[in-house]
Amino acid sequence: MEEDEFATSKKKKNNLIIIAIVVFILIIAAFLFVGGNFPDLFSSEPSPVLVIGDLSSGERLVLDNLNQEFIFSIRSATDLESSSIEELRDYSIIIIDQTATEKSISLDLGASLKSYVEKGGKIIIVKNSAIRTSLGLGGVEAGDSIGWVNTLGDIAPAKCILINGNEPSCKVGNKVPIVARIIKQEDHPIMYGIDIAPTNDLQPYQLGVLPIQASDGAKVIAYFDVENTPQTFPAIIEKRNFILGKVVYFNYDPGMTPTIFKNTLIYLK
Repeated sequence: MEEDEFATSKKKKNNLIIIAIVVFILIIAAFLFVGGNFPDLFSSEPSPVLVIGDLSSGERLVLDNLNQEFIFSIRSATDLESSSIEELRDYSIIIIDQTATEKSISLDLGASLKSYVEKGGKIIIVKNSAIRTSLGLGGVEAGDSIGWVNTLGDIAPAKCILINGNEPSCKVGNKVPIVARIIKQEDHPIMYGIDIAPTNDLQPYQLGVLPIQASDGAKVIAYFDVENTPQTFPAIIEKRNFILGKVVYFNYDPGMTPTIFKNTLIYLK
């Protein structure tokens, strides 16, 4: 009887080992399939981050404090207008923050960013960055389209909707001024240890947000709960693409919430 129990226990243990090996092989295969390589997978070097546009002082402070984990470089969308997927794949994370710059990217850059995510890349989009298509020619933008579906396709977590008599909600000038707190909607690594920000003993945030919506297949991770009204707005939205690709959208300056921004960077890494 004891021998039978020992044999059964040993068989179960062997099965678990086989399952673990298969899972490990599948993870490695998926990583290689989306364009990764072994040095990247096991490297202890800081992960390279590409910033398209510029960083806020809060974003820069968080990245500077994580200098053992990340090293960042800043480029304009104009510099990258002819970029290929081969150039972008060198980066672990791409942050598109054009808050203080132009709000457009070229067709080539948009296509490369979409391919980058489909091959496992990670992107952070801030506010109304990349809502316009640049035609080159000294900053000329396409006037017949606006929104991420036109510039980035189906990888974007947020979508621009029509408001106030056919006005695009993501258009410059359409921010809604609010006094609000950020509330966790999903149990998610981005909101690890945070249910509400700022906490109730501190004054709520005063800022302008875009009345955008989550795109099809995206999840709202956190939302703005506006003071003294039933009104809410998406604060952080994520969309997962294919096997490993992820895009996170912030409807505010991520540097305003340094812990949430740090969690996001670590999560995407």
